[in-house]
Amino acid sequence: MARPHAEQWSYQRFHAEYDKVLQACLTARLTIDGLEYAIDKLTELRANLTTIADYNQAGVDIETLRDIMRRARQAPYQTKPLFQEASRALSRATWDHGSAEERIERARSGIAEIAAIAERATDEVERTGVLQVAEPLALLIDALQPGTVLEFPSAAQQPG
Repeated sequence: MARPHAEQWSYQRFHAEYDKVLQACLTARLTIDGLEYAIDKLTELRANLTTIADYNQAGVDIETLRDIMRRARQAPYQTKPLFQEASRALSRATWDHGSAEERIERARSGIAEIAAIAERATDEVERTGVLQVAEPLALLIDALQPGTVLEFPSAAQQPG
C-alpha cells in the first residue's frame, strides 16, 4: 500500500517544482540561464518517477519548459544591455522576503528603476520592451495589496 502513495508523491513533488519554474517564467523572474538550470533539476527529479505515465507526463512538462527557453533565446531584445539591466532590477525587486509592505515598497522601487532604464532607450521598440519587464511588479503589488491603483509607465508616455 505504501508504494502507490510514494509514486503519487513523487509526481506531486515533480509537478510542484515544475509549477514554480513555470510561474517564474510567466512572471519573468527567471533568466534563461536560470531556466536551463531548473530544467536540469527537473530532469533529475523525473528520473525518480516510478510509473511510465508519470515519467512520460514529466517529459511533456520538461519539453514545455525547453520550448519556452528556445523561444526566449530567439528574442533579440533580450540581448540588449538595457533589457538585461531591467531584468536584473526585476530580479532584485521580486525578492520574496520581508513583510507585504516591504515587498510592495521593493516592487515600487523596481518599477521606478525600470522606468528610468527605459528612458535611456534609443527607440520606442526598445523602450516598450524594457517597460514590459516591470509588468510582473505591478501584478505583485496588486496581489499583495488588492484594490491599489498603480500608475504604470506606458509606451505611449514620452520621456521627460
